[in-house]
Amino acid sequence: MEILKIKKKGKKYQVEMTNEMVYLWHEDVMIKYQIFKPKMQISEEKLQLIIKDNEFYLAFDKALNYLNVMHSKRQVENYLRKTFDYNIVKKVINRLEELNYLNEKEFAKAYLYECFKNHKGPNLIKENLILEGINRDIVEEISALYTDEMEKEACNKAYLKQMNSYKKESYN
Repeated sequence: MEILKIKKKGKKYQVEMTNEMVYLWHEDVMIKYQIFKPKMQISEEKLQLIIKDNEFYLAFDKALNYLNVMHSKRQVENYLRKTFDYNIVKKVINRLEELNYLNEKEFAKAYLYECFKNHKGPNLIKENLILEGINRDIVEEISALYTDEMEKEACNKAYLKQMNSYKKESYN
């Protein structure tokens, strides 16, 4: 097969082939396989490798965009499984963990402090972390960070918030 046309579209390239197919390939795939200009010949085997690698790069980019806000490993897996097959998802998850973009301990710690700001107690936080698929050892370790002082402060804030809502209701 021969490449007829290459057209840049953001971080992707639209590649038109003699088999009457048009592919959208990630720029990293174009570089890896040194696809720089039309008239290049590509075997069917190489095309299948390119398609498989392209799927990984597309999934990886999608995961990075999703991780702009911190998510658990389970959340990222579920998000990617809507679009990509199991093997690609596992490969992307492993790469994200290698790069430390996906870290269950850091997620749990951030979740703890976010819940604390929203007046949530330690038992609810533990339960939610376990439901998110966080390892129980990590949950216990992170739960130890939630001090008695923090719990008292969260209770006081929740109490004051409730009292303020009663005051507003009594004026209406």
